[in-house]
Order: sequence, then structure tokens, then C-alpha cells
Amino acid sequence: LPPFEMAIHEGGARSVMNAYTDTDGVPSAADESLLTGLLRDTWGFDGTVVADYFAVAFLTLLHGVAADWADAAGTALRAGIDVELPNVKTYGAPLTEAVADGRVPEELVDRALRRILTQKIALGLLDPDWDPVPAALDGTDPDDPESLRGRVDLDSAGNRALARTLAEEAVVLLSNDGTLPLDRPRRIALIGPNADEPTAVLGCYSFPQHIGVRHPGTPLGIGLPTLRETLTAEFPDADITYVRGTGVDDGDLSGLDEAVRAAREADVTLVALGDRAGLFGRGTSGEGCDAE
Repeated sequence: LPPFEMAIHEGGARSVMNAYTDTDGVPSAADESLLTGLLRDTWGFDGTVVADYFAVAFLTLLHGVAADWADAAGTALRAGIDVELPNVKTYGAPLTEAVADGRVPEELVDRALRRILTQKIALGLLDPDWDPVPAALDGTDPDDPESLRGRVDLDSAGNRALARTLAEEAVVLLSNDGTLPLDRPRRIALIGPNADEPTAVLGCYSFPQHIGVRHPGTPLGIGLPTLRETLTAEFPDADITYVRGTGVDDGDLSGLDEAVRAAREADVTLVALGDRAGLFGRGTSGEGCDAE
């Protein structure tokens, strides 16, 4: 909870998204003590709460705590979810009918609507001169991608410097017995499924892992030097032996003996283990497939 409290109190977050998870059998999307009691009453948050994409529908489909779409909508509204994403499934006709026949109090709809309109007013979205077209797109031809080129720079020097700082400060060295930094070893054994995998440095929401995996053969679109390539460039005079050993989750142990031999013959051994980032079953780490 502390990171979320800091995001609100120190970061000024104005919108919050619930999680798909449940705690002690209570889904976050149905947890009034979490989304209203803690978030609003204790922390003083007065912005909007939006549903993690299918969280409201999942109250029926996945968690089984709502009997139908109307019940799911009422449960989520009561808990404190103001907006259903990514599209209207339960907050439309099912909710309208449930309010009309008294199953869901109209006050819950009014409460959510008031929060949404208040935020839109604060952002100027209801001003008469507001234009939904971003400045970068103004005057461009939507059917001509070339008309947008040069208007937005996502790879500026400033962005790269910030990305480098974030990467450097995010590295955690648990302990160092004096092995690091390496002192020009003559023989290096590089072992592990992520030692020669370009996407090992990416998260599940990176473009190659999020979209690219659905389109085999599509170029990564970005330079991703592997640990093997970087090590070779850093130690050009060393004899580097690379052994995959095993996969992340394929159960193939046939390369372990070779990995052991390589490690025994080397001056230093680098082992690159870890996860494969992906979403909902396409990885071992990422949204919908984290394993503790």
C-alpha cells in the first residue's frame, strides 16, 4: 500500500485503477473497504476510480461473486469504481434496467457521474473551446502516416538520459564478495536461457512482447544487445563459452551437464536466469501470469 499512498499524496495521481486480484476471497473490484474506505475515507482521494479492463465483468465471469451483469455493475459501483473499461458491458443497459427496477440505487450512479464530471471540468474537457485533437496531430492527414513524422520525438536525448538514469538506479546488487567488477578473466562461462535472448531486458508491456509476439517474423524495431553480445564486446580477449543449459519454462534439462562442465573449466561463470515477460499465459512474468 505505501507506493500507492505516495502516488496519491506525493505524486498527485487523480485516477486510480483497481486490480484483478482478490484478497481473502474479495475481488478488488468489489471491495468497498479498499476502494472507498481506504482510498477515499482514509487517504482523502477525490478523483476517479477506473476498472482494470474487464474487472467489472470478471465479478461474474471469473470471481463468481455477481449473479449477472446488473449485479456486477451494482457491486462495482458500490465498491467505488466510477468508470468501466475498456468498453461498456455492464454499466450500460444492464445497469439502466437495474436502476429502473430498484436493484441498484440511483445515488450510486449519481456519485460516479459527479466524480467523472468534476474531473473533466478540472481538465478543461467541457470548455467550449476544447479540442480533442492533440497539437501534434493538428493539421495532419490521418490517412498519411508520413504527415506525422517529425512532429513527435519519442527518442530525444532527454528521454534517453532519463531512461538511462532509471535503469541505473533500478539495479539492485544484493551482495558483492569482491568478484565485481570483473578483472579481465581469460575464460568466461556464460550460462542460462536469458544469456542470448534480446527480449530478456523487456517487460510485458513493451511493444515486442505485447504486440510483436502476435506477429511472428516482425522485427523488434529497437536495438536490444544481448548479454552475450555485450560481454563479447566488453571482453574481446576472453574465451567465452556460451551454454543455454535449460529454458525458462520448457523443462528441457538436457544441457545442464554441458553447463556444469563449462562452469568448471572457466575462471568466472555468469548465469542469466529469470523470467520471460508476457501477458496472460505468454510469459512467466507479467500481467496475468506472475508466479510467486
